[in-house]
Amino acid sequence: MQFSLSFRPVSSLLLALSVVYAPVVVNAESCSQSIQELSKNSRLKSNKFTTSRTLRDYARMFPFHFGPTGTDGLRGHLITVKEKTLWVDMGAGNAEALKSAVNANPNIYGTAIGFRLPKEASVSELPKNRFKYLSGKFLEDLYSNNELKHLESKVDVITDLYGPLSYSRDIALVFDIYIKLLKVNGELSFNLMKRRADWTGSTGDMMNSFNRQEGSIYPFVLWMKSIDGIDVEISNTITSSGVGREVFQSFKITKLKEDVEVPQNIKLELYEEESPARRRFKIIEKRKFFWQK
Repeated sequence: MQFSLSFRPVSSLLLALSVVYAPVVVNAESCSQSIQELSKNSRLKSNKFTTSRTLRDYARMFPFHFGPTGTDGLRGHLITVKEKTLWVDMGAGNAEALKSAVNANPNIYGTAIGFRLPKEASVSELPKNRFKYLSGKFLEDLYSNNELKHLESKVDVITDLYGPLSYSRDIALVFDIYIKLLKVNGELSFNLMKRRADWTGSTGDMMNSFNRQEGSIYPFVLWMKSIDGIDVEISNTITSSGVGREVFQSFKITKLKEDVEVPQNIKLELYEEESPARRRFKIIEKRKFFWQK
């Protein structure tokens, strides 16, 4: 299924996450070094990302949650829920989509996460008991400081539209945190860009590569599908039109049980600051002895 898009990648790097986790071992020294590296990133400092995305944009990327493409995004089952639903938007920018949903449905409780709250983001008029915006910290900080621990296993829906999973240097850790935040039967929707083609229609820059398969995220799909306790669905494949075409896929992950172990076996081999980041990962397979199944 293909759709035309005119928008460019959104906010942040490890900028987004809302809601927290169950304990996972993190190397404090490497985490600190990572934060120092990120603090030097001029793009992060100035927040030079696409920060305004509407429910229509989310409907194009995540049709399962937000309704058919071409609608205003208010006919998807997430927007019409009749029970209390906690939606966390990672890398939310000015949180336009989340704010619209909260205003449209009193059953939606929203938490937006962004490294920096954009100046144009107006959140003061929203009901404080149903909307929160967390900014000023990276994902590792929120995670390691237990600042969101009270929301662990309580999130119904997480969305990551060009959020941390598109910018993180540790994609396995981010994925692990998301799974820990979800309640059983909770869902994660996110996108990953495979390549950005130039105006000639050539394959262009390879944005995400795994196991040296340039521009291929298939090994990452297999990695996700190998995790016991989650269901992986490729919900959309989109090619935008015009100069600088982008080819990417979106996914819907459903958490099927409480204790899900996400392997931390993805190594970063290349990182270039772009929008989104250009990265190459290697999935390190665990060796098994002949007596192991």
